[in-house]
Amino acid sequence: MQEEILAGRRRAKCWRLRFFHDLPALEQPHRPLAGSFLALGVRGAFLGFWFLTIVLGGLFFVWHRAGMAPADYEHGLTISTNLFGTTYYSLVGLHAFHVTVGLIMLGIVFLFGLAGRVGTEPNRGVEVLSMYLHLWM
Repeated sequence: MQEEILAGRRRAKCWRLRFFHDLPALEQPHRPLAGSFLALGVRGAFLGFWFLTIVLGGLFFVWHRAGMAPADYEHGLTISTNLFGTTYYSLVGLHAFHVTVGLIMLGIVFLFGLAGRVGTEPNRGVEVLSMYLHLWM
């Protein structure tokens, strides 16, 4: 029994090493997963993860605002309540604007990807856009 467990661990370790050896772009922690697949030329995986990013980002945005807005009004916090309310809504609005712009830009890149206009050559635009949205989320 103990030998079977050790053999299973060895197989898992070997698979993990082989997997990362075959996919060297995934070893770079600064590169998003979708961008790693794009660099490897796996367009289907790139488009799938890119679309998943758009969906999850949009769902998070809607869920977060739907949960926060009733609580804000319940406690009487508006933009004109006091300095805290003004600052809070200014920052939340700025954040929401940047997240919305980022999701729109992700959608545009996704449409370009579907049309075959996003190539596998080093694409700094995709990486910069990924980092932009990562920082604002």
